[in-house]
Amino acid sequence: MMENLYYQKLPILRVMNQMKHLLLAGLLICGNALHAQFTLSLADHYPSIGDEVYYTSFIDMAEPLPITGGGADLVWDFSEYVDGIQLLYEYIPVSQGLFPNDYPNSNWVERGQGYSNGSFSTGENYYSLGAQGVALEGQFIEGFGKVDYSIPRLTYPFPMNFGDVAADNWLATGFNDASGEEDTRTGQSTFEFDGYGTLILPHITLEDVVRVRTVNEQVIDLGPAAITFVDTIIVWYSQDFNHYVASYTKGEYIGFPGNDIITLQFIRNPEEIILVPELDISVSTPTACDGDCLTYTNLSDDGVIANAEEVSWLWTFPGGAPATSTAQNPGNVCYQEPGTYDVILEVTLDGLTFTETFPEMVAVVEGCGPIANFDYTPIVCLGQCYDFTNTSSNAVEYFWTFEGAATSISQEFSPTDICYLDQTGIYNVTLTVANANGSSTSITQQITVVNPPNVNAGPDQTIIQGTTTTLSAIAGNGTGNFIWQPFEDVTCFSCPATTTYPLNETTTFVVFYEQSGGCQSSDTVTVFVEESFGFGIPNSFSPNGDGVNDVLFVRGSNITRMNFVVYNRYGEEMFSTTDQSKGWDGTKNGRELNAGVFGYYLEVFQLDGTRHEVKGDVTMVR
Repeated sequence: MMENLYYQKLPILRVMNQMKHLLLAGLLICGNALHAQFTLSLADHYPSIGDEVYYTSFIDMAEPLPITGGGADLVWDFSEYVDGIQLLYEYIPVSQGLFPNDYPNSNWVERGQGYSNGSFSTGENYYSLGAQGVALEGQFIEGFGKVDYSIPRLTYPFPMNFGDVAADNWLATGFNDASGEEDTRTGQSTFEFDGYGTLILPHITLEDVVRVRTVNEQVIDLGPAAITFVDTIIVWYSQDFNHYVASYTKGEYIGFPGNDIITLQFIRNPEEIILVPELDISVSTPTACDGDCLTYTNLSDDGVIANAEEVSWLWTFPGGAPATSTAQNPGNVCYQEPGTYDVILEVTLDGLTFTETFPEMVAVVEGCGPIANFDYTPIVCLGQCYDFTNTSSNAVEYFWTFEGAATSISQEFSPTDICYLDQTGIYNVTLTVANANGSSTSITQQITVVNPPNVNAGPDQTIIQGTTTTLSAIAGNGTGNFIWQPFEDVTCFSCPATTTYPLNETTTFVVFYEQSGGCQSSDTVTVFVEESFGFGIPNSFSPNGDGVNDVLFVRGSNITRMNFVVYNRYGEEMFSTTDQSKGWDGTKNGRELNAGVFGYYLEVFQLDGTRHEVKGDVTMVR
């Protein structure tokens, strides 16, 4: 902004036009035959089509102010100018300018309108952008005329690095339509760039262009009379009307230095083009469950932010916890209540704050969060291993911890072979599950490790081949379950005491005992079976139908074949067989015989290859 812009009333039109030329051209000073020196310093910028920049100056009421000394005595009267000057710069396409076809190389137009005491005047500057920089192609000032600077032209040198200072000596020659004379200007411009960002012009995009402060220096001859002002804002001298236009600090009197060549300062506060950074964000998931914690990623990575010296962030999360964050990429933002929530991102760049609201960024759904649960054996035996069955839902990650176990952690879905080997006690088993959004929940259950019960299957035994024996186990408090194996060799495989079937070979039996809670132990007993080659026939039998000793059999083991004959005392054959499983029931051709003494003959061949022959008698009792 320019402020405290003072000037003399007469002639108002010419002074306004000349000042407008100074302000609109940005780098040029109008007027001819100027003699004294001064340095001109002002700010300028590369505009973007559609920009509007206002410069406003207000004139304070003041008494007529005498200034004396040096080569002249002048009285400056500011009393009639109380409403000030307003300048409006508009940046428009060339097609919308007053002379769209006169400057074919132009890319945009800077149109200025000035207002003072109810009077307007207009001017336009036509700019181009080329490989060498930004150039002033032409200019029109209402009441002053049109000047063509296209060959040669005043060029802002470009490209330049920010923080650098670049100087350019320039010569611009054009033809003034109003005066019909050639208009030539010379000078030196020094440009200092300290901006950042991206500027899009009609035919080119410039990166890192936001603030551009130009310091333009010219040597202009003002003639024999000159004046120096302290804290000067604008200095203007018109030889044609012998008037000065200057700013002045009330109460300070500065004399003219005569014919000495002095330097006057033209200082305009630097203007800034503030480009709004393009803010953008993403979230780890746009649809979350109540209880989910989300991560936000800041995608705002354009040149505006990258080149700022000081950058700070402020996030606001309605419905979230925490409600705010100053991290660039905040994580662990948790939502407990269902609903749809906006996210607000605020960035402060070198003291300037920009805010963007991202509507309905997250939808939080009720009841879809992860649920942790598992099945397990609550009482286990020391020294044994167990499996755990995961029954969780809405989860994709699993983390188990097992107190007191040989395997203390696991990330398997359902861990197996978790062994408790060290000592008995009550231990925690914890399962933590998380969904794809990072929301997690845990469940802890206790497992009791006990010593296994003592079970005793009894001493080993020895039996004769083909006989049976009784097995008996004793365990703990006896309230658990017994299992005998091999179960096909016993009459009751789930009884603590059972009888074997006749055994033909040595057999080891295992008894398993499981007490309440699933804790198991076992013991073994071996039944040794001895082979027997003995055989014989009972000396009596009683076929009376009482079920006891009713049939006369050949007794013995390891008999491979035999011949058994029974006869009466007269030598008559009563019964014969070669099958050991068949016996005599005391009948002859189905007729019961009387009790008495009967003779027999037995021939036996055994497994070891021996042959035996036996004769004797047997008594049948009725």
